[in-house]
Amino acid sequence: MASSQDQLRIVLIGRTGNGKSSIGNSLLHSRSAFYSTQSPNSITKTCEVKTAIVPDSDGRQKQLMVVDTPGFFDTDICITNEQVQQIIASQIFTMTSPGVHAFLIILRVGRFSPEEKNTVDFIKKIFGDGAAKYCIVIFTREDQLDEGQTIDDFINRSDELKDLIQKCGNRKFTINNKINGEPLDRKTKQLLQMIDRMVQNNNGNYYTNDEYQRIERQRKEEKAKREEEERRKKKEYEHALVAKAREEERQKAEKREREAREEERRKAEKREQQIRDEERKRAERREQEERERRIRAEEDARNERRRNEEREQSTARSRRNYDDDNDFLSNEMRQMMLGSHMPSPNISSMCMPYQTPMPTNSTTHRGSGGRFTGEFMATRGSANNQPIMEGSRGGRFYWNANGNKTYVRK
Repeated sequence: MASSQDQLRIVLIGRTGNGKSSIGNSLLHSRSAFYSTQSPNSITKTCEVKTAIVPDSDGRQKQLMVVDTPGFFDTDICITNEQVQQIIASQIFTMTSPGVHAFLIILRVGRFSPEEKNTVDFIKKIFGDGAAKYCIVIFTREDQLDEGQTIDDFINRSDELKDLIQKCGNRKFTINNKINGEPLDRKTKQLLQMIDRMVQNNNGNYYTNDEYQRIERQRKEEKAKREEEERRKKKEYEHALVAKAREEERQKAEKREREAREEERRKAEKREQQIRDEERKRAERREQEERERRIRAEEDARNERRRNEEREQSTARSRRNYDDDNDFLSNEMRQMMLGSHMPSPNISSMCMPYQTPMPTNSTTHRGSGGRFTGEFMATRGSANNQPIMEGSRGGRFYWNANGNKTYVRK
């Protein structure tokens, strides 16, 4: 709520049809703040408050709060003055707390009923005896004064009206509700200046009483409770934010930990997969090496069998050649002996080469690839008694058991 220096609180009170709502609209520089129309019955059924920012007499901006009240002394039998009093009393204090700067009693030129003389008493019943010092009587329909008639002339015609004005400190003001534009603004400014002078005469204070003070205490207590509640809620909110931040941090930490565990698990699975792949590759290499080894072994076995077969075949050929050579040598020696009349030697018992001159013809060992020298090997082993042959280039050799040539040193 604005301070009393920055806010001006005004209450409009009067009979239905006197123009309360029109005065409120004029003060607020508005045509529609309060609903205003000519009606024998009250248009305003409850207290209504409207505000506006207006300049005061010193040109400073001030918040103007205007409260329109239901009309009393109404011709409507559905609502009595007591009910209007209860409505105003139940609402006005809360609306205008901590107090009212001005009560504007709205009367109309040309009509002043005997009941209206009790307006001040009506206000006193609601606000207390001191409220009269804050009252101003506003006469609407200024244009209905007789030609040359002043507002004082109109007041002096009724003792009841004079008494009412005196109770309000002789503060009165007239206005024509039909004017608008600059004349209305000028009138409104004059009314606000009169209200400011009354407030200054009241030491710059607004009107208050026990009820206002009680309401103000209650309002302050409620404000303190609201502030305390707001502080509590703010503290709870801050604690909730801290808890939320901690919970979010905890969740982030758990997420990071889960991600780290998941990453470690993926790395472990990758390592295990690499190990399995390497083991599989090693197993495949071992299987390949084993297949190659078996293939080589089988190939070696086949080669060995082939070599054995070739050796056996070569041995068989050598034996056949050897047998053929022995047969040949036996025949040659037999012919030599027959030709020289020498006794036939026992070839198998010879230990030294036979030195008897051999025929000089060029007969060669059949299938031997050389010429028989007429000598035999005298040694131990399988070479014993093998015939010594001479090659085409002069080399001497004998056929070994494998059917190959073995050369003899000279």
